[in-house]
Amino acid sequence: MAIFEPDGTVHHLGLKKGAVGRYVLLPGDPGRVEVIARRFDNPRFV
Repeated sequence: MAIFEPDGTVHHLGLKKGAVGRYVLLPGDPGRVEVIARRFDNPRFV
């Protein structure tokens, strides 16, 4: 369940619906982020 602010953002993330892709990869180790991101065409930090 998401809690939305009056401006349409999700309370704890500050993001509006559609701002993030359908799937999100959450690496457990921050050291793996760059290694994993290199494998994608258009990676974005959320």
